[in-house]
Amino acid sequence: MRTAVLLASVLLVGACGEHVATECTIEQFTNGDAEAQDCGAFIRGNENYTDAAMLAAQRCVLNAIVHQRAFRLVYDADDAATGVAGAGLRAGLVGALQGGNLHLTLYAITRPGGDMSSGDDLVSAQICETVVETPGCKPAVGVSCLQCGMTTPGTIVCRG
Repeated sequence: MRTAVLLASVLLVGACGEHVATECTIEQFTNGDAEAQDCGAFIRGNENYTDAAMLAAQRCVLNAIVHQRAFRLVYDADDAATGVAGAGLRAGLVGALQGGNLHLTLYAITRPGGDMSSGDDLVSAQICETVVETPGCKPAVGVSCLQCGMTTPGTIVCRG
């Protein structure tokens, strides 16, 4: 189940709000707040991307939410359907302060039909009312064990 809940909920989106871009990355949407606490930016294969680092990232996100602080976490993710590492799959979770309230958004990048060689990236976004720890899940490379609670339908925010 691991990240299936997190990524599957974002990847089941409609085309509302979609725009075509020459470059379509999660970082376009997660790097906006210079004051946000950086809970991690992990790329598969980097020596700092470890199970322990994902546990620390999860704790960072949950702590920021409890204390109503802006944060961001971006990481290469496992395929939600298979649990296997997939080239190009990334997830991002952002907490942004707006009007004194913390707004939570989950981003995911994928390629249509799972064809990771197609080069047709889609970034989708889903507003989360809450973000909670996935019960029975242990954070690991590719798996944050965080899930949206009380979500709104996702939308594709760019295609490139």
